[in-house]
Amino acid sequence: MSQNPQEHEAVVTGIARREFLGGAGALAIAAIGGGSLLTAPSRSAAAQAGSDLSGDLVVCVPGGAWETAFREHMAKPFSQKYPKVKLHVDLSTFTAQLAKLRAARGVNPPFDVILLLDEQMDVAIREGLIDLFDTREVPNAKDMYSVSTPAKWQKDGKFYAIHQNWGQLGLTYRTDKLKTPPKEWFDFWKPEYKGLVGMPPISYSIGLQFFIATIHGLGGDEKNPADVDRAFEKMKELKPSLAQQPADAGAIQQLLERGDIALVPLWDGRAHGLAAAGLPIGFSYPNKPGPVASGAGIAIPKGTKNRAAAIRLTDFRLSPEPQKAFCQAMWYAPSNNRVKLDPKYAAKVAYGTEHYAKLLSPNYDVVSEKLGEWTQRWAAIFTS
Repeated sequence: MSQNPQEHEAVVTGIARREFLGGAGALAIAAIGGGSLLTAPSRSAAAQAGSDLSGDLVVCVPGGAWETAFREHMAKPFSQKYPKVKLHVDLSTFTAQLAKLRAARGVNPPFDVILLLDEQMDVAIREGLIDLFDTREVPNAKDMYSVSTPAKWQKDGKFYAIHQNWGQLGLTYRTDKLKTPPKEWFDFWKPEYKGLVGMPPISYSIGLQFFIATIHGLGGDEKNPADVDRAFEKMKELKPSLAQQPADAGAIQQLLERGDIALVPLWDGRAHGLAAAGLPIGFSYPNKPGPVASGAGIAIPKGTKNRAAAIRLTDFRLSPEPQKAFCQAMWYAPSNNRVKLDPKYAAKVAYGTEHYAKLLSPNYDVVSEKLGEWTQRWAAIFTS
């Protein structure tokens, strides 16, 4: 996620697909000459030559830094490799993508390749809105860490979706303000950090993921009401330690920069990026439980008019070279097990089979059912 993928309003809201493709020259990514081209995976007998692919291809990505990194490290080399494909970037939010796919019902969807968080992807798959692909079409799928190809996104040896990369929620702190670096989730409750903690609301993904970590840290599970009750009681104990309740990741960053907070849950990509920019920021990957997984899955909507190009872009995004370049730009962890981050990044970003086994993945079926109730309970604690 992870600088987590940011949600932006749709670029093509209210415009028919044909009209958009006819007038989206400002968004089209032309083939750019010069520079070295990325090497395509050589293991696929089914891989098409670049000259065989053509037509318009609409791909959904989040905006901000995510979009910038995608354009530079994935869209640009893809367009160099497949110059007859006119790649269009759409910044529809995750929820807007799902709504438009539901409206299309598999008939001429407005996107060819989508990117959704688990909670939206699960719904799209259940409702039959996503097309399946296999490793003959997407050979790089063979090289994914198992965490990136969850069983819920597979059927009969084929895939509905695959996570492109990973962000991880952990402990972010000001190294100049905390004498003892925090290491585990329950360090947030230590008296020495009282008045220094930032905590987003449960209605925002960071707050929700922190709450899920709290439930599991107490030995519980979000599907059990008694465990949820116990976690809310624990959150009451945290209230006196809060200095600020930032609404989102952007507000967290501002508070950290100003020094108004010194400890906050935040995704590793954002924390490492702030440190790389020169701020006194540290990050800890907890173990009891582990970091909360924050990823987004790539999928191809059912009914796309350019499936061949959609398949090729999906495989390209999962291949080692663009994976490595994108992950290093964003300080993300890769999904492809053949990617080896450069030492500068590997020293900071935790990844690999052993580490991924520690990741905590929220049960979003439970979350979607209970979030309204949990939000009211959270507000009763932190806004009273």
